[in-house]
Amino acid sequence: MIIIGDATPQDLDGIVEVENESFDRPYPRGLLKFYLALSGDLFIVARDGKRVIGYAVGVVQRGIMGHIISIAVLREFRGTGIGSTLLAELEKRLRESGALYFVLETSVLWEAKEFYFRRGYYVVRFLRSYYGGKEHGLLMMKPAKSYTRGFE
Repeated sequence: MIIIGDATPQDLDGIVEVENESFDRPYPRGLLKFYLALSGDLFIVARDGKRVIGYAVGVVQRGIMGHIISIAVLREFRGTGIGSTLLAELEKRLRESGALYFVLETSVLWEAKEFYFRRGYYVVRFLRSYYGGKEHGLLMMKPAKSYTRGFE
């Protein structure tokens, strides 16, 4: 059974494993440890028993912007809905912390951009050479609440 919960210092090895498997240029252990200390309940993990199989981390900036720093799931668990569940839980927690909108950066090359499009994110800026060299990024955004009321 998969459980989503707060990340703890004991989860760091598992988080590093997920990070290293998921990205060509993974965050270093020290940075993940920093986010673990900084983000509090905005750093969450998915566990299969005691094993960390995915994580998501965010911060609230300027009191209103929920910045999704990273989200990743072990390869063998992708396509099972764990990433969607992590994202939904992190968005909920960011909203409860005062976020009025969410932002994130992703590569134009990664399939992750499609993942975010399907969950209501849209591109607000093209980030030239964001990931170095010729790898460009996208700044994506999503309102924290639906504002369709009155327009239905």
